[in-house]
Amino acid sequence: MAGQTNGFAGFQYQDAGWAVLAGVFAARSATLGATGLSAIFDGERSLIKMCGTDCFDRDILVGDLGSRWMLPDITYKPWPTCRWMHQPLTALVAAASKAKIDPQQIESILIGTNVLVSGPRFCNPKPRTWVSRQYSFPHAVAMVLLGIPVGPAWLDDATGDIQHVKELREKVCVESWDIANEYASQIVRGNCAICRHASRS
Repeated sequence: MAGQTNGFAGFQYQDAGWAVLAGVFAARSATLGATGLSAIFDGERSLIKMCGTDCFDRDILVGDLGSRWMLPDITYKPWPTCRWMHQPLTALVAAASKAKIDPQQIESILIGTNVLVSGPRFCNPKPRTWVSRQYSFPHAVAMVLLGIPVGPAWLDDATGDIQHVKELREKVCVESWDIANEYASQIVRGNCAICRHASRS
C-alpha cells in the first residue's frame, strides 16, 4: 500500500517495502564480497521456470546491467485511476481546455480506448467502492468535467453519491478503438512510452 488518506489507498503491483529490503540487502552483500548464482536464469530449474514464465527476455531484466537506469522512466500518476485510463483522460483534459463546457448541457460522451480498458470494469457507470471508482471511466470523466480536485475526493463515497456525479456518469460510453490498440508498439523494455508521454503532457 503506497498511502492511505480518508479511506483512499493507492496500491501498486508489488510490496515496495520488501523490494527495498531486498535491494539494500543485495547491495550490502555485494559490498561484502557475496556473488550471485551465475546460472540462475539458465536451464529447466532456473528462477524463470520456477516462476512459471514461458517467455523470458533477458535484456528487459539484465540488459546493460550497471549502466542502464530506470529512474528517468519513473512517473507519477496525474489521476488516482488505472494507468491505462490516462491517455483518454489526457485527451479529455486537452479538449476541455479548448472549450467552455457546461456539464449540465452534456448529452453523451464517447471514450475510444484500447481493448484492455474497454471491458465491463472500465465501463461501469455505478461504481460502488473506492476500488471500483479507480477503474471506472464514467466516474473519472465526471471528476474531470466537474472540476473535482485530484486527490482522495475522487474515490470518496460522498463524492460518488453526489447526484450530478451520478447523472454525468450515466452519459459516458466506452468503446474499443482500433487505433488505440497500437499501444503495444510503444512498449520498450517492458515500459509503455505512451504512458510516460501522457503523464508529462
